[in-house]
Amino acid sequence: GKAVQHGLDKLGLSTIEKVRIGKMIQLTVDATDEVNAKEQVNKACEELLVNKIMEQYEFTLSQLGT
Repeated sequence: GKAVQHGLDKLGLSTIEKVRIGKMIQLTVDATDEVNAKEQVNKACEELLVNKIMEQYEFTLSQLGT
């Protein structure tokens, strides 16, 4: 939220305050099984999607019909 607040200030939108950011990210994963899917999602979260200093994450898996 703070980074977005700073960006809004730079855009001249300083009247917008108390910025909160919520995230839901949906991924489609091609995996051989549930364990492999969990490993891929964890790696994506840990290495790219989540700032572990400030954020927590959780995920659920759903199998897509063919």
